Amino acid sequence: RGKKEGPSTYYFTDGTIFYTENHEGGELEGTCKRFYSNGRRWTVENYKKGLRHGHFEEFYDSEKNTIKYEADYKKGELIEEHYYDEFGDETTAPGKSVGDKEEEEEEEE
Repeated sequence: RGKKEGPSTYYFTDGTIFYTENHEGGELEGTCKRFYSNGRRWTVENYKKGLRHGHFEEFYDSEKNTIKYEADYKKGELIEEHYYDEFGDETTAPGKSVGDKEEEEEEEE
């Protein structure tokens, strides 16, 4: 079996697009998009030579399709990330409370 090459589109059983991706030399390259079964955006992610590179976004499955999470990557390494509630306001990472960051900083000192 050969390496994947070029654009690919995958579908839910009802024919709605599930995700799109592109391969160069068998590795993910460029923008990949995933969708909820209702057609709304789920994720938009960028790859370079098979590694996440650039901006990544995840969206809520809601009428407004607001952003839930965004991050920036460089050659597969997470550089920065932000989490948002359903209203678009920045919040803490799931499973963390607002005070967690302050406690971590105090432990380092």
